[in-house]
Formats: sequence, structure tokens, C-alpha cells
Amino acid sequence: MPDQLTLRLATAADAAAVLELRVESEVAERGETESTLAEVAADLARPTHREWVHEDADGRVDATVWIEKQAVDSSIFGEVTRDPARGAGLIEPLLEFAKRQARDTYPALPLHVFCDATATSRRDAFEAAGGVQVRVFFRMVMNIASGMPGVELPDGATIRVIRADDPSDLRAMYDVIETAFREHFGAAPATYDEWIGAMSSPDVSDRSLWWLAEVEGEPAAGLIGRLLPRRGWVDEVGTLPAYRGRGLARALLLTAFEEFRSRGFEQVGLGVDTANHTGALGLYESIGMTPTNHWVGYRFEP
Repeated sequence: MPDQLTLRLATAADAAAVLELRVESEVAERGETESTLAEVAADLARPTHREWVHEDADGRVDATVWIEKQAVDSSIFGEVTRDPARGAGLIEPLLEFAKRQARDTYPALPLHVFCDATATSRRDAFEAAGGVQVRVFFRMVMNIASGMPGVELPDGATIRVIRADDPSDLRAMYDVIETAFREHFGAAPATYDEWIGAMSSPDVSDRSLWWLAEVEGEPAAGLIGRLLPRRGWVDEVGTLPAYRGRGLARALLLTAFEEFRSRGFEQVGLGVDTANHTGALGLYESIGMTPTNHWVGYRFEP
């Protein structure tokens, strides 16, 4: 990394500047942004999240780099962001910095770095540095203002919002999500305390957007949603293996979408791993969701 490139750890006081940079980068690459100050503040406050900022000669943040490994992940995840107008030449040294930090902190784990598919300069830099493309994710959306298909439940199934003050409901949601995602990309076993800690940040802590599907009274599937500035968003939806193929995930999605619509949102969205082995992409397409953009993940070995 060039001697003149100096980075410092970001603090809570940097949240507004980091948000400004994220918005500029996202709008330049895909024409819109969903980033919020609350989201950035939650990132910077999370103990597992380490983010550094680079400032130009005028003291403005023109690039950031972060890495993170939560207990629920089997890899280190990271991102390199630079101002499209003011951050020329920073991608390569920032990437090398991220790789070194990952090796020093978690020497046995790979680093996965993601970027929008339209970010050609970042993708070129990642590939030149030895990154191997391993995943493609779609951001899928659906307009819901004019209504949606009705919810159809299989025999013996019910859907309800969890009781936020009931530890057994939180534990049931943990069991469903932890089991349903056990074989998904980047997942690692997490204890209940680790999971609930990761799911208690302000952006996903609205328990009125957490639904459980039960079959004959037994938890079978779950959905965790949240509200973004422009749309309702599905963070997690998963079904236990024994209950797949019955339409529970579809029913959960349509239930959540109707709730988002009742709160005044005209659009809903979610992200999906196109290599998901459960057929999630086909499910989302079948209810009318379409991809608006996609981003790619590159793997760097330790």
C-alpha cells in the first residue's frame, strides 16, 4: 500500500460521512440506494464490524474498507468502496489492506468481497488480484400497490407474528432459521445468544415483522422482514427440510408483502443466491418478483 495512503478506524462520528460515500457509490453504480444513517450507525457499532476510512486532502472521506466475521458466518466478508469521482487509484491498495487485515485477524479463513455487477473497475481489480468469482446474487423486487395473490395454506398450517416478549417464540425462530440456512453459502453454526445478538440491531429488531409458520402446532418455517426507505424488505425466509414443498415459504412471503402494503409501501424486495439449492429463485419468480440488479462475490484464499 502506498505510503501516502493513510487509513484510520471509523468511529460513530464518521457515520454521516460514510453514508454520504455509500450513497454516492450506489447511485453511480445502480441508479438508486437503500442505505440509511441508522444502517451505517448499526454497522459501526457492531463489535464484529471493522471499518476504516480514507480522507482526501480536504479531509473528506473518499473511500472505505470493511471486514466482518460474525458467529453465523464461516467466512470473512468485506467491501471496498471509493467515491466514483474522487477515489481514483484507491481500489487496489484498499483491497490489499482488506486482505492483510483478514489474514492477520482470521488467518485460516477466506475473504469474500462483494460488489455490484456494474462496478467494472472494482471487478477488474478483484480479478487482477486473484479473486475468484464464486457467487452471483440477485436483488429482486415486486410492485404490490395493486394487490397480490391470496395466501393459501396447506392443511394444518397457520401463520402468525411472533410474540416479541415470549422467549419460546424467539427460540423457535432461531431453530427454524438456523436449521434452514445450515447448508447455505457462508453459513456457520451459531449459538442462540450469538444469533439473537446479530438479529438485535435496529434495522431488523422490529419483531412485528417476524412471522412463524406452524404445522399442527410445530414451528416449520419463518420470515424476518424490515422496512427500508423505498420498500419492504425480506431479510430471511426459510423452511425446515421436513416441511419443504408444501408452500409455506410462499405463504409467508405473501403474508409479509400484504403487511408491507398495509404500511404504505408500493414495492417489496429481497436478495437471493442464484445457486441456492432449495429453488428459492424459482419461488420468487413464480409470485411475480423480478431481478433489478445483481452483485457478485469474489473469494480470496488466506
